[in-house]
Amino acid sequence: IRSRAKAEERLAFVAIHWDSERVLFHESAMTATQLGKRRITRVLEAIREAAPQTKLTVIGHSLGARVMISALHHSAARYADAALLVEGAADLDWFHDDMAGAGERVARVANVYSIHDGVLENAYANVMGSTALGRVGAERSPGEPFVRFELQASFAPAAFQAALGATESLGAGGARLVNVDASGLITSHTDIDHAALYDLAWAISR
Repeated sequence: IRSRAKAEERLAFVAIHWDSERVLFHESAMTATQLGKRRITRVLEAIREAAPQTKLTVIGHSLGARVMISALHHSAARYADAALLVEGAADLDWFHDDMAGAGERVARVANVYSIHDGVLENAYANVMGSTALGRVGAERSPGEPFVRFELQASFAPAAFQAALGATESLGAGGARLVNVDASGLITSHTDIDHAALYDLAWAISR
């Protein structure tokens, strides 16, 4: 991501480590939700207070995406400008149901999913009893998915920005969310090291 910035652009990264090594997947998922609510909200607030003019993008993969959605939903204000969710272990209806507030506290969201994600297809669906937004995309309302953008090996920034522009915001001033179909690139739950994904991360942050 840093290599995509101009020389005069200053980037800083804050990595969050948390204990996701639980015996039961359900316990890990609940831990992720509570972590976002109780701790990461304070981290985002502190960053925003320390650097009010800085563009802030949150990025999460798998349960990390669940952490970030929970943090956005429970934030007292809009601290983040954009969010990149990669194969998120969260229910496909969260943005219009349990975590609807997340869409009101960020301007842009790229939800990357892959139909080849076996972990979300089996473990998440069986344990959580729901379909994950990281496998089939997120819903705007029951049965209505957000605008879809296909991520290919050669990233098309103009087409992605057009997809963002084509989706209606969530409520007054809420997020513009695009479902990014990366099924042509991502073949498993951990297959995320692709140049196009880094290009997407840079694009959603602009």
